[in-house]
Amino acid sequence: MYPDLRPLLITLAAALAPCAHAGSVEVNYDARATFTDAGTTPAERERHLAALAGHLKRLGERRLVEGSRLSVELVDLDLTGTLRPSRRTAQDLRVVTGRADGPHIELRYTLSDASQVLASGRETLFDASLPRVGDARNSDGGDPLRHEKSLLDHWFEARIASAPAATR
Repeated sequence: MYPDLRPLLITLAAALAPCAHAGSVEVNYDARATFTDAGTTPAERERHLAALAGHLKRLGERRLVEGSRLSVELVDLDLTGTLRPSRRTAQDLRVVTGRADGPHIELRYTLSDASQVLASGRETLFDASLPRVGDARNSDGGDPLRHEKSLLDHWFEARIASAPAATR
């Protein structure tokens, strides 16, 4: 008579399990600072930086073990593409040509556990293969920061996930 809720409860428990054992991630940035290209207005800059900070926090929640702490400061951001004036709309268009106009992100980070620093540094992230041909179009309503997030994903895997005893 009643629907079997066990599959739903098992799925819910599996989804919440990583959050119960996740390490902590703190992301700092100064939205009033001068960035190479984080947006054309202060509100847009804040929105972009907050979205990237949220992405880093979600990466940490999924991958860091309990007791690990990752602190990241976003120092500079240069978004994918170049802004060009548009004759059709009041807003500028972000043009992606595929020729070295991928995102650049400069950050400082420290990964630690309860007793020691596991990794730290200051890096400028850039992937010459971003954006990939065919992925540059945003006609499907895709995430406008998908290239920047992909760059952060690769950095997280290379620097943070490879640190001893920091990730699952």
